[in-house]
Order: sequence, then structure tokens, then C-alpha cells
Amino acid sequence: MGMRPRGKFWCSAITLSCGLALWSCGDTEPSPSPGAGAGAGGGSGGNGKGGSGNGGSSGTTQGRGGDGGDAGETNNGQAGTPGVAGGESNAGNGGAASGGEAGQGGLPAQGGMPGQSGAAGSGGTQDGNGGASGSDAVGGAGGSASLGAAPIGLVTFVDASECPSGWEEALAARGRMIVSTVTDADVGKTMNAPLADREDRQHMHPWTGNASIGSVNVATTAGGNAAPGMSGAAPLSGPSELKSSGLPFTQLLACRLAQDLGDGDVFPASTVAHFDVAACPDGWSLHNAANDRILMPAPGSSGVSSGTGNMHAHAVTANFNVNGTSLSAAGGAGVLLASSGPVVGNGATDVDQVLGGLPTLELLVCHKDAAPPAAVAPPAETLLYVDADDCPSDWQRATEMEGRFLVGAPSGGLLGADFGGADLGSGEQRPHDHPISGSVSINPQAVAATTGGGTLVGASGFAQITGVAQFEEIAPLRLELRYCRKL
Repeated sequence: MGMRPRGKFWCSAITLSCGLALWSCGDTEPSPSPGAGAGAGGGSGGNGKGGSGNGGSSGTTQGRGGDGGDAGETNNGQAGTPGVAGGESNAGNGGAASGGEAGQGGLPAQGGMPGQSGAAGSGGTQDGNGGASGSDAVGGAGGSASLGAAPIGLVTFVDASECPSGWEEALAARGRMIVSTVTDADVGKTMNAPLADREDRQHMHPWTGNASIGSVNVATTAGGNAAPGMSGAAPLSGPSELKSSGLPFTQLLACRLAQDLGDGDVFPASTVAHFDVAACPDGWSLHNAANDRILMPAPGSSGVSSGTGNMHAHAVTANFNVNGTSLSAAGGAGVLLASSGPVVGNGATDVDQVLGGLPTLELLVCHKDAAPPAAVAPPAETLLYVDADDCPSDWQRATEMEGRFLVGAPSGGLLGADFGGADLGSGEQRPHDHPISGSVSINPQAVAATTGGGTLVGASGFAQITGVAQFEEIAPLRLELRYCRKL
């Protein structure tokens, strides 16, 4: 069908199936004939790249045609393609181990979910927007470095009125000095009764000795007079008086690590500590330099060893006087009788108990070999020995305790109290002595004589002894180490 407009005049032709055309013309507008063209279809929906693609908007233009023409068909927007899955993350790196196992790596992340297909376009001319791509998930963080297991059984002093969380009082150390050992069979052994609060324990020594009683020659014969004494050797014995050691002490609360609170082994490298267990924990080794020694806060350089042993004795000087008696002797053979006057004897005390009766507790002594991470540390006011000249960072020297032996405070004892003698210098040993007393028996010698204005001789009987157990050191084996307080 075709139409040729000529101003207001018009003609139209209809082509028949046989090829002929029939024309008609007129001067008014004809009614529109049915249109044959289809409207332009809507544009394709965009491809989704993750989430749901939005379909294209509907087409807006219908074809211009005669009445009856079909509306243009719209093309459906194409479905969005699936979104790309998120990539997997790498596993987190394990933390570096320091004395313990490495931390576990983070779990791989799950990939992003595929984007949904774009909805069909409703005849629009604009492509639908693609869905957003799925995000990569982030991998889990790596585990933190292991600190190693907490050293359960570590015993140390604290400058506080109670033990920290996770610690308990070391009851076996009450009223006792701690002697280091590297022999597991000796761990837990004790000597002597515990000290009472601020008790400066005294001790004494039995002693023995000998004296020689001089003689006087008297012209007489044997007879029935038993007043004179016999000359010669006289055995001596007696006790010393009680005396304290003169050593300086400070009593503190002794605490034992009882449980791991999750921080692991937080003690600095070069720590020297005691344990009430049979073997050093992982990361620690026996500190042989301290074997059989008492650790003491060093007043000078760290690492000084001194002492001769934990036993001691004293030499004794004894004095007594032989009383005189006057004899009127008859003629006869000479008889040696005891001379009157002062006599000096010599002897020694018995060897005293360990440290002059001071109480001790033996514990295993160990050295910390590896350092923990810088972010962890024992509780504040913890006191520790270190085998070094200086305290670790965030610790300070406990100078008020240097040169003093530390004792576990007894129940109800005044914490932090000093007692005994003055502070010791580096390597100094503190001597002491004991007064002694006793008596000596002078055996009689019978002679034929009468008492009277004759020769003065020594009388038989008992003589009282006085004297002294001479100065001697209690020189306990000790190792002086730097003593530090956690700030």
C-alpha cells in the first residue's frame, strides 16, 4: 500500500494480487489504515557481575502507523550472568613460638556468593546495570606466639600482704631460710624448728678441755690427811652461754605459683628461682652455681660466692683457781701435791647445728634460659633474683633487702620486718663468741701431816671454771645475686 499526498488533495493505490493497481483520489484526510511495522524493541538487560542485574527499562516509542497496527514488541532484557565468586584468602600466619607451640593459622575465607541473574527487561531501551561483584572474605588472623607453660611450683617472695591471683602462700617456707639444691631427692627437706615472728635465734655449744694443775714438793709421808689436792692433768667440760648468730634477716611473704592464668611463662631471662618440684620446667635449667647455697640480695656485684659451710664451732679458753691449804708436814719422803693458785685450760666447743640452729627449707634452684615477649610480666611487687648485674626493664633493685638473708614470714608475722644484725657487705662473714662456764674436780692426795703453819698446797675438791668460746664465724654458703622488684 502507498499514498502520495498532494497538498490537501490525495491519491492512494491498492495493488491487487494480479499486479494491477487501483487508484482513488480525494481532497480530505482518509482514516488511517492498520499499521504493519512493529515498534522498536527495548534494549537488552546488562550482564550482572555479582548481585542481581537490573532489567532494562521498558521501551517508550510505538511505531507510527495506521489504525490497527500492532504495537511494537519489546525485547526482553538478557539475564545477568552470575557474579564472580570472591577469592579465597590466604591462611593467617602462625605467631612465632617462644618456648611454646606456634599459634594456629587463620581459617581460609569463604568465597563471595555468585551474583543473581538480571531480571528480564520490560521493553526498555537502556541496558540493565550489572550486579556488583562479590567481595573477597578476609582470612582469619594468625594465632599469637606461645609463651610456654607457666612454671607451676615456682616459689618466690613478694613485697605485699597477700599472694597475687593464681598464687598461694608457700606454707613450707614459713619461718625458714631457703637453701638451694640441684638434687631432686633433697627437695622439701627441712632442718630445725621454724622461727617465730622476728626471732633472732640463739644457740649454744657444749665444750670440753683440759688443764694441768701445778705441783709443790712437801717433805712428808703418806698418811690419813686428805685435805691436799693431787697435781697433774684435770679434764674440763661445761656449756657455753646462748648467743645469737649476728646475721641480718628480713621476713617476707613467700608465694607459690599454683595455676596458669593463660599468660604462660612470663618470667624474664636469667631469672634464678626456687621450685618445690623435682625437675626444672621447660625453658629452665639447673643453676649449679647455687647448689647448697642460700641466695642473698647482692650488696655489690652480682654472682659473688662466699662462705665455708653451714656448720661452725669455737675454740675455748677456760680459767679456774685451785684453792690452797696449809700443812704442817713431818719429816719423810717428798710428796707432790697440787699447788694453789690460778689455772688456765684450753678446749673446744662441739660442732653446732646447721647455721647455729637456724631453720632451713631445701628447694630446687633453676635458671630461666629464654625471654618471654615484652608485653607480659609477673605481677607487680614480685621479687626475683637475676643472674645479671642489672635488673630487667620495668624492674628495680630492692636495695633495702641487700646484704640480708630472706626468711618466709611466720603466720601473723610482721611483713617486711628486719631483725638480727646489721647488713652484710659483699662476701662478709659475721663472727660471734660465747662465754663459757663449768667446774673442775681436783682429786685429793692423802699425806701424814697436820694442818697448821706449814707449806701452802692446793686443796682438793671442785673449782669453778669461767672462760670464753672464742670468736668464730657462722659462714653459711651463700650466692649473692641481683634482687629485683617488679614495678
